[in-house]
Amino acid sequence: MNNAQVRIYELSKELSLDNRELVAICDKLNIAVKSYSSNISEFDAGRIRLAAEKFAPNPDFSRGRKKHLD
Repeated sequence: MNNAQVRIYELSKELSLDNRELVAICDKLNIAVKSYSSNISEFDAGRIRLAAEKFAPNPDFSRGRKKHLD
C-alpha cells in the first residue's frame, strides 16, 4: 500500500493555485484540510489535480477579471 503524503502548500504551487482556491476544491471533494501545511494522501492529491483541471477558470479570465485581448 502506498502511504505517500503530499503537502497542501506544495500542491498549490504545483497547480498554480493560491491556498484558498485549493482549500475550496478540497471542500468540494470533502477532503479534510486543517491548514496549508497539512499533508494529504497521494490518492487525494490526484483527485484534487483532476478537479483543478475541471474547475479551472475560463482561459479568457484571470482571477475573475477579463484579460485584455489584442
